[in-house]
Amino acid sequence: MRKLFWLMILACLAAVPATKAVAAPSSNPEVQLLKKRQKEERKALKMRERYAKQSLRGQNLSPAMRDQMKHQLQKEKRALREKQKNERQELKDRLRLMKESQRLYGQ
Repeated sequence: MRKLFWLMILACLAAVPATKAVAAPSSNPEVQLLKKRQKEERKALKMRERYAKQSLRGQNLSPAMRDQMKHQLQKEKRALREKQKNERQELKDRLRLMKESQRLYGQ
């Protein structure tokens, strides 16, 4: 009986911290703004891709033209991914420099 009691207590204690874990929002509004803008850019690219694919369905194009259009869409996707990656890295670098300068001159 005691083993069951202690086992129930331990199970309850183990479950409590797991349920309280909530992701804290990013403290920097600049990061939130960047994430929001990048998400909108990705949505816009998806919509352009969808419309391009829909326009291809109704037309009689050669396979070479279809491949070229497909390649162009992939190129745009890669370019957007690279641009967003660079923006995130620049923001991280800028925040790191600001934090370091505050640490050096704020003391």
